[in-house]
Amino acid sequence: MSRLGLEMEVQGFWGQGQGRGRGRARGQVEIAEEVIRTIAALAAAEVEGVSLGPGRRSRGRGKGVEVELAGEAVRIGLKVRARYGLRLPELGRLVQERVKREVEELTGLKVSAVDVQFDRLEPPLAEPEAETR
Repeated sequence: MSRLGLEMEVQGFWGQGQGRGRGRARGQVEIAEEVIRTIAALAAAEVEGVSLGPGRRSRGRGKGVEVELAGEAVRIGLKVRARYGLRLPELGRLVQERVKREVEELTGLKVSAVDVQFDRLEPPLAEPEAETR
């Protein structure tokens, strides 16, 4: 499992000018690819009409998500399912926007691209039957 390391400045963790946290210290923050995959999967699944995963037998939220790291930028590939009857180009754009926003906001990484592949259609939601009395 690869990790992306980011150097960050930590200011006064133990309080300004007190003890070990005096001044600025450099530290390392590592973000595993699995974390990025999970964020991307959860973000994509929040788009109405989209689901992820190659099947019920798969475990983990990052299935169907590929992450490619290049410096401090990340390219994300998603295999998603769409509900039948939805416009796929519009749905794909919504997934791209949502995933890009969430990954950038939660990790501080720049997302260079989000590739969306629709690999399966799900049946439309069944309309509830009208109640008869």
